[in-house]
Amino acid sequence: MIVVTVILGIFAGGIIVFGLRGAQTRTAVNRTLPALITFAVLGFMTAFYAFGQYLNALLPVELEPITTSAEYEARQPLPVGEMALFVGEMAGFTPVRTAATFGLVLDDGATLTITGTTYNDLLWDVTENESRFLPEGAGVVVQARALENDRLLAYTVFQGTHDEFRDYMPRYATMPLVTAISSLILAVICVVLPFYKRRKLPA
Repeated sequence: MIVVTVILGIFAGGIIVFGLRGAQTRTAVNRTLPALITFAVLGFMTAFYAFGQYLNALLPVELEPITTSAEYEARQPLPVGEMALFVGEMAGFTPVRTAATFGLVLDDGATLTITGTTYNDLLWDVTENESRFLPEGAGVVVQARALENDRLLAYTVFQGTHDEFRDYMPRYATMPLVTAISSLILAVICVVLPFYKRRKLPA
């Protein structure tokens, strides 16, 4: 999302530098308003979306991990849409986003089947041709969303221990937070600057 903010900043900056800065009348300022207001709206939308990503990145840190089938059964039935955190090992070799389902072996040997091909893959191994994968037996932390019929949809798959996961996720959330703040600042500038310029010009 930071790329979107940069692109918006470039276009908005161009209008401010080449249009708004040289405007000598209120009419000239008014000509820049539609574009700048549009960029402001896009900036607010980007900030809102990025802040949501920031909160989503921090959410699993506070979830109580499920490590055994007994703990999972005690939580059943999981409400549809609820997030849960599972800690275990990969049941088999798993290339990134190519497996529609993969098995997660819990500490007591029980295997959960988790679906999904659009999850966030974090700290996976990389082959010589830069393909990402998880080897069989790799320790993982899986954030999954409960679906109907007791199905689980992977949202984040992190290779490492639960402690490593808790340490990593706040750092992972930094970029969405930076994007949200940058987009918000850009949006405010696009709204405030033309009206400030307009007030300084004679009617």
